[in-house]
Amino acid sequence: MTKKPVFSPKDNTGMGLKVAVIAAILILTIAVYWQATAFGFQMYHDDEHYVTLNEHVTGGVTLDNVIWAFTSSHAANWHPLTWISHMVDCQLYGSNAGMHHLTNILLHLVNILLLFVLLTRLTGSFWRSAVVAALFALHPLHVESVAWVSERKDVLSAFFLLLSMLAYHRYVGSRRPFDYVLTASLFTVGLLAKPMLVTLPILLLVIDRWPLGRSESWGRLIREKIPLFALAIGSCVATYFAQNAGGAVQSLGAYSIGERILTAGVAFAAYIWKMFWPLRLAALYPHPVGGWPTWQLVTSGGFIVAMTALAVVIRRTKPYIASGWLWYIVSLIPVIGLVQVGEQAYADRYTYIPLIGVFVAIVWAVPEAWIQNRTKVLLPISAIILVTLSVLSFAQVKVWKDSETLFLHAMAAVPNNYLAEHELGMGYANDNRFAEAIPHIRKALELKPKWTVARFNLACALYVTGDPVAAKRELDRAVSDGFDLDIPGVKDWINTINSGAAK
Repeated sequence: MTKKPVFSPKDNTGMGLKVAVIAAILILTIAVYWQATAFGFQMYHDDEHYVTLNEHVTGGVTLDNVIWAFTSSHAANWHPLTWISHMVDCQLYGSNAGMHHLTNILLHLVNILLLFVLLTRLTGSFWRSAVVAALFALHPLHVESVAWVSERKDVLSAFFLLLSMLAYHRYVGSRRPFDYVLTASLFTVGLLAKPMLVTLPILLLVIDRWPLGRSESWGRLIREKIPLFALAIGSCVATYFAQNAGGAVQSLGAYSIGERILTAGVAFAAYIWKMFWPLRLAALYPHPVGGWPTWQLVTSGGFIVAMTALAVVIRRTKPYIASGWLWYIVSLIPVIGLVQVGEQAYADRYTYIPLIGVFVAIVWAVPEAWIQNRTKVLLPISAIILVTLSVLSFAQVKVWKDSETLFLHAMAAVPNNYLAEHELGMGYANDNRFAEAIPHIRKALELKPKWTVARFNLACALYVTGDPVAAKRELDRAVSDGFDLDIPGVKDWINTINSGAAK
Protein backbone atom coordinates (compact mmCIF):
# COMPACT_ATOMS: atom_id res chain seq x y z
CA MET A 1 0.00 0.00 0.00
CA THR A 2 1.05 3.60 -0.54
CA LYS A 3 1.74 5.56 2.58
CA LYS A 4 0.86 9.20 2.95
CA PRO A 5 3.70 11.30 1.50
CA VAL A 6 6.18 12.38 4.11
CA PHE A 7 7.37 15.94 4.70
CA SER A 8 4.05 17.34 3.45
CA PRO A 9 2.95 20.04 5.90
CA LYS A 10 -0.69 20.99 5.88
CA ASP A 11 -1.09 23.87 3.51
CA ASN A 12 -3.59 26.60 4.32
CA THR A 13 -2.59 29.06 1.62
CA GLY A 14 -5.58 30.79 0.06
CA MET A 15 -6.49 29.97 -3.54
CA GLY A 16 -6.14 33.60 -4.58
CA LEU A 17 -2.57 33.76 -3.34
CA LYS A 18 -1.74 30.44 -5.00
CA VAL A 19 -3.01 31.66 -8.37
CA ALA A 20 -1.11 34.93 -7.95
CA VAL A 21 2.16 33.12 -7.18
CA ILE A 22 1.93 30.79 -10.17
CA ALA A 23 0.84 33.63 -12.45
CA ALA A 24 3.84 35.68 -11.29
CA ILE A 25 6.21 32.82 -12.15
CA LEU A 26 4.71 32.46 -15.63
CA ILE A 27 4.71 36.21 -16.29
CA LEU A 28 8.34 36.49 -15.21
CA THR A 29 9.23 33.58 -17.49
CA ILE A 30 7.48 35.25 -20.42
CA ALA A 31 9.35 38.49 -19.68
CA VAL A 32 12.66 36.60 -19.82
CA TYR A 33 12.00 34.61 -22.99
CA TRP A 34 9.69 36.79 -25.11
CA GLN A 35 12.65 38.49 -26.76
CA ALA A 36 13.40 35.20 -28.53
CA THR A 37 10.30 35.66 -30.69
CA ALA A 38 12.28 38.34 -32.54
CA PHE A 39 15.24 36.03 -33.17
CA GLY A 40 16.02 34.16 -36.35
CA PHE A 41 17.14 30.58 -36.79
CA GLN A 42 20.58 29.35 -35.72
CA MET A 43 21.80 28.85 -39.27
CA TYR A 44 25.30 27.79 -38.20
CA HIS A 45 24.08 25.60 -35.35
CA ASP A 46 21.71 22.82 -36.44
CA ASP A 47 18.56 24.81 -37.25
CA GLU A 48 19.39 24.32 -40.91
CA HIS A 49 19.27 20.55 -40.38
CA TYR A 50 16.17 20.61 -38.20
CA VAL A 51 14.13 23.19 -40.08
CA THR A 52 15.27 25.64 -42.72
CA LEU A 53 17.13 23.36 -45.17
CA ASN A 54 15.20 20.19 -44.37
CA GLU A 55 12.69 19.77 -47.16
CA HIS A 56 10.81 17.08 -45.24
CA VAL A 57 10.20 19.53 -42.40
CA THR A 58 9.53 22.65 -44.45
CA GLY A 59 7.08 20.63 -46.56
CA GLY A 60 4.74 20.41 -43.56
CA VAL A 61 2.69 17.46 -42.35
CA THR A 62 2.20 15.03 -45.22
CA LEU A 63 2.07 11.24 -45.26
CA ASP A 64 5.47 11.01 -46.96
CA ASN A 65 7.06 13.40 -44.45
CA VAL A 66 5.58 11.56 -41.47
CA ILE A 67 6.91 8.26 -42.87
CA TRP A 68 10.30 9.94 -43.25
CA ALA A 69 10.15 11.11 -39.62
CA PHE A 70 9.70 7.51 -38.41
CA THR A 71 12.30 5.99 -40.71
CA SER A 72 15.04 8.62 -40.84
CA SER A 73 18.22 8.95 -38.81
CA HIS A 74 18.74 12.49 -40.09
CA ALA A 75 20.84 14.69 -37.78
CA ALA A 76 22.03 11.46 -36.14
CA ASN A 77 18.87 11.02 -34.09
CA TRP A 78 15.65 9.05 -34.11
CA HIS A 79 12.95 11.31 -32.68
CA PRO A 80 9.97 11.21 -35.05
CA LEU A 81 7.65 13.24 -32.82
CA THR A 82 10.16 16.08 -32.73
CA TRP A 83 10.35 16.09 -36.51
CA ILE A 84 6.58 16.14 -36.74
CA SER A 85 6.35 19.05 -34.28
CA HIS A 86 8.70 21.06 -36.53
CA MET A 87 6.57 20.08 -39.53
CA VAL A 88 3.48 21.40 -37.76
CA ASP A 89 5.24 24.70 -37.11
CA CYS A 90 6.21 24.99 -40.77
CA GLN A 91 2.66 24.13 -41.79
CA LEU A 92 1.29 26.87 -39.52
CA TYR A 93 3.99 29.55 -39.62
CA GLY A 94 6.17 28.82 -42.62
CA SER A 95 9.65 30.28 -42.21
CA ASN A 96 8.66 32.75 -39.45
CA ALA A 97 11.40 31.92 -36.95
CA GLY A 98 9.78 33.92 -34.18
CA MET A 99 6.74 31.65 -34.15
CA HIS A 100 8.98 28.56 -33.99
CA HIS A 101 10.63 30.13 -30.93
CA LEU A 102 7.17 30.87 -29.52
CA THR A 103 6.28 27.17 -29.64
CA ASN A 104 9.33 26.37 -27.51
CA ILE A 105 8.39 29.09 -25.03
CA LEU A 106 4.80 27.86 -24.77
CA LEU A 107 5.97 24.30 -24.13
CA HIS A 108 8.31 25.57 -21.42
CA LEU A 109 5.42 27.44 -19.78
CA VAL A 110 3.26 24.31 -19.84
CA ASN A 111 6.14 22.29 -18.36
CA ILE A 112 6.40 24.76 -15.49
CA LEU A 113 2.72 24.23 -14.70
CA LEU A 114 2.99 20.45 -15.03
CA LEU A 115 6.01 20.32 -12.71
CA PHE A 116 4.19 22.43 -10.15
CA VAL A 117 1.07 20.23 -10.32
CA LEU A 118 3.15 17.04 -10.11
CA LEU A 119 5.07 18.18 -7.03
CA THR A 120 1.99 19.43 -5.22
CA ARG A 121 0.21 16.12 -5.84
CA LEU A 122 3.23 14.09 -4.78
CA THR A 123 4.06 16.10 -1.66
CA GLY A 124 1.12 18.33 -0.75
CA SER A 125 3.46 21.31 -0.29
CA PHE A 126 2.41 24.39 -2.27
CA TRP A 127 5.26 26.74 -1.41
CA ARG A 128 8.07 24.28 -1.91
CA SER A 129 6.55 23.11 -5.19
CA ALA A 130 6.17 26.70 -6.35
CA VAL A 131 9.82 27.51 -5.59
CA VAL A 132 11.05 24.42 -7.47
CA ALA A 133 8.81 25.34 -10.43
CA ALA A 134 10.24 28.87 -10.38
CA LEU A 135 13.83 27.62 -10.32
CA PHE A 136 13.03 25.31 -13.22
CA ALA A 137 11.36 28.18 -15.08
CA LEU A 138 14.05 30.81 -14.67
CA HIS A 139 17.44 29.14 -14.29
CA PRO A 140 19.97 30.26 -16.96
CA LEU A 141 21.09 26.68 -17.58
CA HIS A 142 17.68 26.04 -19.15
CA VAL A 143 17.95 28.87 -21.67
CA GLU A 144 19.58 26.66 -24.29
CA SER A 145 16.67 24.20 -24.23
CA VAL A 146 14.08 26.97 -24.70
CA ALA A 147 15.77 29.63 -26.85
CA TRP A 148 17.16 27.23 -29.46
CA VAL A 149 14.62 25.97 -32.00
CA SER A 150 16.55 22.74 -32.57
CA GLU A 151 16.15 21.86 -28.90
CA ARG A 152 12.41 21.46 -29.31
CA LYS A 153 13.09 17.86 -28.33
CA ASP A 154 14.01 18.98 -24.79
CA VAL A 155 10.85 20.89 -23.98
CA LEU A 156 8.65 18.43 -25.87
CA SER A 157 10.04 15.31 -24.21
CA ALA A 158 9.88 16.93 -20.76
CA PHE A 159 6.20 17.63 -21.40
CA PHE A 160 5.51 13.92 -21.85
CA LEU A 161 7.79 12.89 -18.99
CA LEU A 162 5.82 15.06 -16.58
CA LEU A 163 2.51 13.83 -17.98
CA SER A 164 3.75 10.24 -17.58
CA MET A 165 4.59 10.88 -13.94
CA LEU A 166 1.18 12.43 -13.30
CA ALA A 167 -0.45 9.35 -14.83
CA TYR A 168 1.78 7.11 -12.70
CA HIS A 169 0.73 9.00 -9.57
CA ARG A 170 -2.87 8.23 -10.46
CA TYR A 171 -1.99 4.58 -11.05
CA VAL A 172 -0.32 4.26 -7.64
CA GLY A 173 -3.46 5.59 -6.00
CA SER A 174 -6.00 3.67 -8.10
CA ARG A 175 -4.11 0.55 -9.31
CA ARG A 176 -6.33 0.69 -12.38
CA PRO A 177 -4.86 -0.94 -15.52
CA PHE A 178 -6.05 2.05 -17.53
CA ASP A 179 -3.78 4.40 -15.57
CA TYR A 180 -0.80 2.08 -16.08
CA VAL A 181 -1.50 1.87 -19.82
CA LEU A 182 -1.79 5.66 -19.90
CA THR A 183 1.58 5.96 -18.16
CA ALA A 184 3.22 3.58 -20.65
CA SER A 185 1.56 5.34 -23.61
CA LEU A 186 2.74 8.79 -22.56
CA PHE A 187 6.22 7.36 -21.92
CA THR A 188 6.27 5.88 -25.42
CA VAL A 189 5.28 9.19 -26.99
CA GLY A 190 7.94 10.96 -24.93
CA LEU A 191 10.59 8.56 -26.22
CA LEU A 192 9.54 9.52 -29.74
CA ALA A 193 10.40 13.12 -28.85
CA LYS A 194 13.79 12.46 -27.23
CA PRO A 195 15.28 9.14 -26.10
CA MET A 196 16.84 10.77 -23.02
CA LEU A 197 13.57 9.76 -21.32
CA VAL A 198 14.74 6.14 -21.14
CA THR A 199 15.51 6.63 -17.45
CA LEU A 200 11.84 7.19 -16.55
CA PRO A 201 11.31 3.66 -15.11
CA ILE A 202 14.20 4.23 -12.70
CA LEU A 203 12.93 7.71 -11.82
CA LEU A 204 9.59 6.13 -10.94
CA LEU A 205 11.41 3.75 -8.61
CA VAL A 206 13.08 6.76 -7.02
CA ILE A 207 9.80 8.54 -6.27
CA ASP A 208 8.24 5.26 -5.11
CA ARG A 209 10.27 5.62 -1.91
CA TRP A 210 10.03 9.38 -1.61
CA PRO A 211 7.72 11.16 -1.82
CA LEU A 212 5.20 8.37 -2.52
CA GLY A 213 6.38 6.31 0.45
CA ARG A 214 5.52 2.96 -1.12
CA SER A 215 6.36 0.06 1.18
CA GLU A 216 6.39 -2.81 -1.32
CA SER A 217 9.63 -4.73 -1.84
CA TRP A 218 12.10 -3.57 -4.47
CA GLY A 219 11.47 -6.78 -6.40
CA ARG A 220 7.77 -6.08 -6.69
CA LEU A 221 8.32 -2.44 -7.63
CA ILE A 222 10.80 -3.44 -10.35
CA ARG A 223 8.54 -6.18 -11.74
CA GLU A 224 5.73 -3.65 -11.95
CA LYS A 225 7.85 -1.60 -14.34
CA ILE A 226 9.12 -4.37 -16.63
CA PRO A 227 6.98 -3.15 -19.59
CA LEU A 228 8.43 0.34 -19.15
CA PHE A 229 11.98 -1.03 -19.04
CA ALA A 230 11.25 -2.94 -22.27
CA LEU A 231 10.18 0.29 -23.97
CA ALA A 232 13.33 2.02 -22.72
CA ILE A 233 15.61 -0.73 -24.04
CA GLY A 234 13.94 -0.59 -27.44
CA SER A 235 14.46 3.16 -27.58
CA CYS A 236 18.14 2.80 -26.61
CA VAL A 237 18.76 0.35 -29.44
CA ALA A 238 16.98 2.52 -32.02
CA THR A 239 18.84 5.64 -30.86
CA TYR A 240 22.26 4.01 -30.93
CA PHE A 241 21.81 2.77 -34.48
CA ALA A 242 20.47 6.15 -35.61
CA GLN A 243 23.37 8.06 -34.07
CA ASN A 244 25.91 5.57 -35.35
CA ALA A 245 24.45 5.71 -38.85
CA GLY A 246 24.57 9.49 -38.70
CA GLY A 247 28.26 9.45 -37.76
CA ALA A 248 27.68 11.16 -34.40
CA VAL A 249 28.99 8.36 -32.17
CA GLN A 250 32.70 8.86 -31.51
CA SER A 251 34.93 5.80 -31.68
CA LEU A 252 37.05 4.57 -28.80
CA GLY A 253 40.01 5.82 -30.79
CA ALA A 254 38.72 9.36 -30.39
CA TYR A 255 37.88 9.03 -26.70
CA SER A 256 38.83 5.99 -24.66
CA ILE A 257 36.57 4.44 -22.02
CA GLY A 258 38.80 5.93 -19.33
CA GLU A 259 38.60 9.41 -20.84
CA ARG A 260 34.82 9.14 -21.08
CA ILE A 261 34.47 8.12 -17.44
CA LEU A 262 36.67 11.03 -16.34
CA THR A 263 34.67 13.45 -18.49
CA ALA A 264 31.44 12.10 -17.05
CA GLY A 265 32.70 12.78 -13.54
CA VAL A 266 33.68 16.32 -14.46
CA ALA A 267 30.31 16.91 -16.11
CA PHE A 268 28.31 15.66 -13.09
CA ALA A 269 30.12 18.18 -10.89
CA ALA A 270 30.26 20.98 -13.48
CA TYR A 271 26.49 21.12 -13.84
CA ILE A 272 26.09 21.52 -10.08
CA TRP A 273 28.69 24.29 -10.04
CA LYS A 274 26.95 26.06 -12.92
CA MET A 275 23.63 25.67 -11.12
CA PHE A 276 24.99 27.68 -8.18
CA TRP A 277 27.18 29.99 -10.29
CA PRO A 278 25.48 30.34 -13.72
CA LEU A 279 28.02 32.64 -15.34
CA ARG A 280 30.15 32.15 -18.47
CA LEU A 281 27.64 29.73 -19.95
CA ALA A 282 28.35 28.69 -23.53
CA ALA A 283 26.75 26.82 -26.39
CA LEU A 284 29.82 24.60 -26.71
CA TYR A 285 32.17 23.20 -24.06
CA PRO A 286 35.17 21.44 -25.66
CA HIS A 287 37.17 18.55 -24.29
CA PRO A 288 40.44 20.05 -23.03
CA VAL A 289 43.35 19.27 -25.31
CA GLY A 290 45.75 17.18 -23.22
CA GLY A 291 43.07 16.02 -20.80
CA TRP A 292 41.35 17.40 -17.72
CA PRO A 293 43.50 19.08 -15.04
CA THR A 294 44.22 16.83 -12.08
CA TRP A 295 42.67 19.28 -9.61
CA GLN A 296 39.39 19.23 -11.54
CA LEU A 297 39.28 15.43 -11.66
CA VAL A 298 40.03 15.14 -7.94
CA THR A 299 37.51 17.77 -6.83
CA SER A 300 34.80 16.44 -9.17
CA GLY A 301 35.28 12.85 -8.05
CA GLY A 302 35.44 13.85 -4.40
CA PHE A 303 32.24 15.89 -4.69
CA ILE A 304 30.31 13.04 -6.32
CA VAL A 305 31.50 10.50 -3.74
CA ALA A 306 30.75 12.85 -0.83
CA MET A 307 27.25 13.72 -2.07
CA THR A 308 26.41 10.09 -2.74
CA ALA A 309 27.67 9.05 0.70
CA LEU A 310 25.66 11.84 2.33
CA ALA A 311 22.50 10.81 0.48
CA VAL A 312 22.96 7.20 1.62
CA VAL A 313 23.69 8.07 5.26
CA ILE A 314 20.68 10.38 5.72
CA ARG A 315 18.28 8.55 3.39
CA ARG A 316 15.91 7.64 6.25
CA THR A 317 15.82 10.97 8.04
CA LYS A 318 16.00 13.17 4.94
CA PRO A 319 14.81 11.00 2.04
CA TYR A 320 14.32 13.98 -0.26
CA ILE A 321 18.11 14.40 -0.46
CA ALA A 322 18.58 10.82 -1.68
CA SER A 323 15.60 11.06 -4.02
CA GLY A 324 16.72 14.36 -5.54
CA TRP A 325 20.34 13.27 -5.92
CA LEU A 326 19.34 9.96 -7.53
CA TRP A 327 16.99 11.81 -9.90
CA TYR A 328 19.90 14.02 -10.96
CA ILE A 329 22.43 11.22 -11.42
CA VAL A 330 20.08 8.77 -13.15
CA SER A 331 18.48 11.22 -15.58
CA LEU A 332 21.91 12.49 -16.68
CA ILE A 333 23.35 9.06 -17.49
CA PRO A 334 22.07 8.89 -21.11
CA VAL A 335 23.84 12.16 -21.99
CA ILE A 336 26.84 12.09 -19.68
CA GLY A 337 29.23 10.99 -22.45
CA LEU A 338 29.81 7.29 -21.81
CA VAL A 339 28.50 6.89 -25.35
CA GLN A 340 30.19 9.95 -26.81
CA VAL A 341 27.92 11.76 -29.27
CA GLY A 342 29.39 14.81 -30.93
CA GLU A 343 32.53 16.71 -29.93
CA GLN A 344 31.31 18.56 -26.82
CA ALA A 345 32.33 17.51 -23.31
CA TYR A 346 28.96 18.50 -21.87
CA ALA A 347 26.09 20.88 -22.66
CA ASP A 348 23.75 23.14 -20.69
CA ARG A 349 20.68 21.66 -22.41
CA TYR A 350 21.29 18.30 -20.75
CA THR A 351 20.26 19.78 -17.38
CA TYR A 352 16.67 20.58 -18.34
CA ILE A 353 15.22 17.51 -16.61
CA PRO A 354 18.05 16.42 -14.24
CA LEU A 355 18.23 19.66 -12.26
CA ILE A 356 14.64 19.14 -11.10
CA GLY A 357 16.00 16.58 -8.65
CA VAL A 358 18.62 18.95 -7.25
CA PHE A 359 16.08 21.76 -6.94
CA VAL A 360 13.77 19.45 -4.99
CA ALA A 361 16.57 18.31 -2.66
CA ILE A 362 17.61 21.89 -1.90
CA VAL A 363 14.12 23.31 -1.43
CA TRP A 364 12.91 20.42 0.73
CA ALA A 365 16.02 20.80 2.87
CA VAL A 366 14.79 24.25 3.91
CA PRO A 367 13.80 24.08 7.61
CA GLU A 368 10.09 23.73 8.29
CA ALA A 369 10.18 26.85 10.48
CA TRP A 370 11.16 28.90 7.42
CA ILE A 371 8.17 27.56 5.52
CA GLN A 372 5.80 28.45 8.34
CA ASN A 373 7.33 31.94 8.61
CA ARG A 374 7.67 32.40 4.88
CA THR A 375 6.84 36.11 4.85
CA LYS A 376 9.86 36.81 7.07
CA VAL A 377 12.39 34.40 5.64
CA LEU A 378 11.50 32.26 2.65
CA LEU A 379 9.75 34.78 0.43
CA PRO A 380 12.42 37.51 0.61
CA ILE A 381 15.27 35.06 -0.01
CA SER A 382 13.37 33.31 -2.81
CA ALA A 383 12.51 36.65 -4.41
CA ILE A 384 16.16 37.76 -4.42
CA ILE A 385 17.32 34.46 -5.91
CA LEU A 386 14.62 34.36 -8.57
CA VAL A 387 15.10 37.98 -9.63
CA THR A 388 18.84 37.37 -9.93
CA LEU A 389 18.27 34.25 -12.01
CA SER A 390 15.78 36.12 -14.19
CA VAL A 391 18.29 38.87 -14.94
CA LEU A 392 20.98 36.33 -15.79
CA SER A 393 18.59 34.31 -17.95
CA PHE A 394 17.41 37.44 -19.78
CA ALA A 395 21.03 38.20 -20.66
CA GLN A 396 21.68 34.58 -21.66
CA VAL A 397 18.66 34.52 -23.97
CA LYS A 398 20.18 37.49 -25.85
CA VAL A 399 23.21 35.31 -26.63
CA TRP A 400 20.93 33.14 -28.82
CA LYS A 401 20.03 36.04 -31.13
CA ASP A 402 21.98 34.52 -34.04
CA SER A 403 24.82 32.09 -34.64
CA GLU A 404 27.55 34.69 -34.93
CA THR A 405 26.59 36.19 -31.56
CA LEU A 406 26.32 32.71 -30.08
CA PHE A 407 29.79 31.53 -31.05
CA LEU A 408 31.55 34.81 -30.32
CA HIS A 409 30.05 34.62 -26.84
CA ALA A 410 31.18 30.99 -26.48
CA MET A 411 34.74 32.01 -27.36
CA ALA A 412 34.67 34.76 -24.74
CA ALA A 413 33.06 32.54 -22.09
CA VAL A 414 35.32 29.49 -22.49
CA PRO A 415 39.04 30.05 -23.16
CA ASN A 416 40.60 28.07 -26.00
CA ASN A 417 37.19 27.09 -27.34
CA TYR A 418 38.24 25.34 -30.51
CA LEU A 419 34.71 24.03 -31.09
CA ALA A 420 33.24 27.53 -31.22
CA GLU A 421 36.08 28.76 -33.42
CA HIS A 422 35.52 25.96 -35.88
CA GLU A 423 31.73 26.27 -35.91
CA LEU A 424 31.87 30.01 -36.51
CA GLY A 425 34.37 29.45 -39.30
CA MET A 426 32.17 26.83 -40.91
CA GLY A 427 29.17 29.13 -40.56
CA TYR A 428 31.04 31.86 -42.41
CA ALA A 429 32.07 29.33 -45.06
CA ASN A 430 28.46 28.24 -45.57
CA ASP A 431 27.62 31.91 -46.15
CA ASN A 432 30.44 32.11 -48.72
CA ARG A 433 32.46 34.32 -46.36
CA PHE A 434 35.56 32.19 -46.79
CA ALA A 435 38.08 34.94 -46.07
CA GLU A 436 36.47 35.39 -42.65
CA ALA A 437 36.17 31.65 -42.13
CA ILE A 438 39.83 30.73 -42.57
CA PRO A 439 41.27 32.55 -39.51
CA HIS A 440 38.74 30.89 -37.20
CA ILE A 441 39.40 27.42 -38.59
CA ARG A 442 43.15 28.04 -38.29
CA LYS A 443 42.66 29.12 -34.69
CA ALA A 444 40.75 25.91 -33.98
CA LEU A 445 43.67 23.93 -35.38
CA GLU A 446 46.19 25.88 -33.34
CA LEU A 447 44.28 24.76 -30.27
CA LYS A 448 43.73 21.19 -31.49
CA PRO A 449 46.31 20.35 -34.19
CA LYS A 450 45.23 16.73 -34.74
CA TRP A 451 41.60 17.60 -35.53
CA THR A 452 41.41 16.09 -39.00
CA VAL A 453 37.89 17.25 -39.85
CA ALA A 454 38.83 20.87 -39.18
CA ARG A 455 42.01 20.52 -41.23
CA PHE A 456 40.06 19.09 -44.15
CA ASN A 457 37.61 21.98 -43.90
CA LEU A 458 40.52 24.43 -43.89
CA ALA A 459 41.85 22.78 -47.05
CA CYS A 460 38.49 23.24 -48.78
CA ALA A 461 38.28 26.90 -47.69
CA LEU A 462 41.81 27.60 -48.92
CA TYR A 463 41.02 26.03 -52.27
CA VAL A 464 37.88 28.12 -52.72
CA THR A 465 39.79 31.32 -51.91
CA GLY A 466 42.32 30.56 -54.67
CA ASP A 467 45.22 28.86 -52.87
CA PRO A 468 45.24 25.25 -54.12
CA VAL A 469 48.87 24.63 -53.06
CA ALA A 470 48.15 25.52 -49.43
CA ALA A 471 44.91 23.55 -49.69
CA LYS A 472 46.77 20.41 -50.79
CA ARG A 473 49.29 20.83 -47.97
CA GLU A 474 46.49 20.90 -45.40
CA LEU A 475 44.67 18.04 -47.12
CA ASP A 476 47.75 15.82 -47.11
CA ARG A 477 48.27 16.47 -43.41
CA ALA A 478 44.64 15.66 -42.65
CA VAL A 479 44.95 12.34 -44.50
CA SER A 480 48.25 11.49 -42.81
CA ASP A 481 46.66 12.19 -39.41
CA GLY A 482 43.94 9.63 -40.15
CA PHE A 483 41.10 11.60 -41.73
CA ASP A 484 38.10 9.40 -42.59
CA LEU A 485 38.04 9.19 -46.40
CA ASP A 486 34.66 7.45 -46.48
CA ILE A 487 32.68 10.53 -45.46
CA PRO A 488 30.25 11.39 -48.31
CA GLY A 489 31.67 14.01 -50.67
CA VAL A 490 35.23 13.80 -49.36
CA LYS A 491 36.72 11.97 -52.35
CA ASP A 492 35.30 14.54 -54.76
CA TRP A 493 36.97 17.33 -52.79
CA ILE A 494 40.27 15.41 -52.69
CA ASN A 495 40.26 14.97 -56.46
CA THR A 496 39.40 18.64 -56.98
CA ILE A 497 42.13 19.91 -54.64
CA ASN A 498 44.76 17.54 -56.06
CA SER A 499 43.89 18.58 -59.60
CA GLY A 500 44.02 22.25 -58.74
CA ALA A 501 47.38 21.95 -57.01
CA ALA A 502 48.86 20.04 -59.98
CA LYS A 503 48.10 22.84 -62.47
